[in-house]
Amino acid sequence: MDKKMYTLGLLTGSFLPDLITEQLRTFCKQRSNWIALASSATHKMQKYLKLLNLECVTERKLKRKENILTEGENCNHLTFVVKGILKIYHIDKKGNQHNLQFASESKWLTDFSSLYNNVPSELCIESIEPSIIL
Repeated sequence: MDKKMYTLGLLTGSFLPDLITEQLRTFCKQRSNWIALASSATHKMQKYLKLLNLECVTERKLKRKENILTEGENCNHLTFVVKGILKIYHIDKKGNQHNLQFASESKWLTDFSSLYNNVPSELCIESIEPSIIL
């Protein structure tokens, strides 16, 4: 059949996608695979944490809008969200809040700059809803 007729959609139910459409489909398939791999890795991490049962890993229940890190404090922990949603935000000089990252169940969250450099944080971490963290 004539490629031009497919492209114009003149043949019923037919369409030959262009290069960009094919690249987008490939990207979407790869993205789905990456998400599945990340989910699998997070699930494995949860199992390992349960198996280790280390004293340095403690469960903490947070209320809505409860801060676990405020600007000026040194961050000394990695946070794993068991249940709920947390956010990292920055407050600028004008007092405006800028949300930088959200973490839902099975995600990690911290201020890496403060944690690794042992300096006061410029960020805040707050629960958006009642949450459980490790």
